[in-house]
Amino acid sequence: MRYYIAPQVAMTVTLAASLMFSFSARADTDTCLKMSSAAKNTMVARQMGAPMDDLIAMAQGLDVSSRERKFFISMIVDAYDYPKLRVEENKDEAIMEFAADYLIMCLKEEL
Repeated sequence: MRYYIAPQVAMTVTLAASLMFSFSARADTDTCLKMSSAAKNTMVARQMGAPMDDLIAMAQGLDVSSRERKFFISMIVDAYDYPKLRVEENKDEAIMEFAADYLIMCLKEEL
């Protein structure tokens, strides 16, 4: 699987996808899938070399609650804890693993 998304597009998609999920006390499965999608797009941007400060600046500019903004920034920081990989297959694996981690975390909160 290859991702041919310009870093700017990936950042926009990440933040737009992130806006689609709510921060209710209990997330439903659809919300968790949207969170996973946002995590995936965040890691795509990271693996494509998008600067971390650009993503954080976009997150800070969102019209969301401070709780949501902190969550978005935390997701970005989590993505940048992973190294930027060179081999496509490794990038794909890191992207899917990052998205799965967020999905699992969210679904466990749902139970």
